[in-house]
Amino acid sequence: MPLVPSRPSILTRPASSEASFTNGQTRTIGQVALANFTNQQGLQSVGGNRWQESYASGPVSFNAPGVGNA
Repeated sequence: MPLVPSRPSILTRPASSEASFTNGQTRTIGQVALANFTNQQGLQSVGGNRWQESYASGPVSFNAPGVGNA
């Protein structure tokens, strides 16, 4: 029988998502990651509210909230 969350997952510090399961266990099931660029003004618009990395923006770096420049 698969374990399923017994209640909705919740965000906890540091921006982790936890779920409580029907067997009484609580597990971290995800974490928020933030993307940073050396030059945010160099991001290229691809329509709507979407942007992509470009040569001018520099490479992406991912961090947890509160780590590095996040």
